[in-house]
Order: sequence, then C-alpha cells, then structure tokens
Amino acid sequence: MGWEAEVESKLHHYLLNVLEKRGFTVEGVRFDEPKTKFPLDGRRADLAVFLAGSKKPLLIIGTKRKEKKAKGYARA
Repeated sequence: MGWEAEVESKLHHYLLNVLEKRGFTVEGVRFDEPKTKFPLDGRRADLAVFLAGSKKPLLIIGTKRKEKKAKGYARA
C-alpha cells in the first residue's frame, strides 16, 4: 500500500470510529459514513464527509506527500 493510500485508510478508519462512537451525531449535527474515492470534477477525492441525507460533501480531504529537497519542498 502506498503512503497516500495508507494515510487515506487510517484517516477514514479514525473518522468512522469517532462517528460510530457518537452515533453519527456530533453537537447535534448528524453525519453519514465518510466515503473514500469520492468522484469530484472528473477526479477522485481521497475522502468525503457528508451531512446525513446530503449528496453534496461537507468536507473533502485529499492526501498529498511532500518530499524535502535542498530548497523548499516538491511533490512526490
């Protein structure tokens, strides 16, 4: 499993655990299960969080890795 896929998997697992423990309700706001590989503008978002019953994501998460180089950072 690549680095981005591993981070995506762990983040999905953590979010799902928190939501399950709280009955998918946080501070009176109800959520659906987070989805991985959510289609967005012809691409795929790594993770999407939805309000219950909504088809539009409330939060989109994309994992990226940066490698340190001599001057600044570059995408891996």
